[in-house]
Amino acid sequence: DCFCRPGQNNRCSKRFSGKHGELPLGYDHKYVYSHIGYNLKATEFQAAIGVEQLKKLELFCDKRRENFRLWSNGFKSFEQYFILPEATPHSDPAWFAYPLTVRSNEVNFSRNDLTAFLNERLVETRNFFGGNLLKQPAYRNIIHRRIGELPNTERIMNDTFFLGTYPGIGKEQINYTMNIFADFISSRCGS
Repeated sequence: DCFCRPGQNNRCSKRFSGKHGELPLGYDHKYVYSHIGYNLKATEFQAAIGVEQLKKLELFCDKRRENFRLWSNGFKSFEQYFILPEATPHSDPAWFAYPLTVRSNEVNFSRNDLTAFLNERLVETRNFFGGNLLKQPAYRNIIHRRIGELPNTERIMNDTFFLGTYPGIGKEQINYTMNIFADFISSRCGS
């Protein structure tokens, strides 16, 4: 659970430093689920906004694809540090976000090191949703079945985060963010 008031980011200074149940130390508290909840009721106001936004859908999708392309071009020089996303063959997604997975076994920094650095420089990131839901406090007492150790789920929980592709991001913000990544990599890896 996020402890900060809406619109206030990391005012508590604990966003990347808390321990929440079985989740890894420093798991972004914006993605800690303490209760199972559903918010499925759309209001008439929300529906009206949705109908109006549908008129811009093609523009929004094109902008998301363009932002994804800009991120991909920027991250080509950092491929030794991150697993980069790729579209499934014969698909043309309008990407929700740009997911990055830190090659944690090959580099001397963690996702948390990097996302805290970015956050301090006003670059927003998000964990890849809830990670391993079996380790989320809200799901602790849910009857479930698990087959194996879930290494990919653990990897995503520990090493993956995403950057936005939403249509309001422009080339200037992406270039700024890429410069921040370059500063971080240079300071941590000397390249």
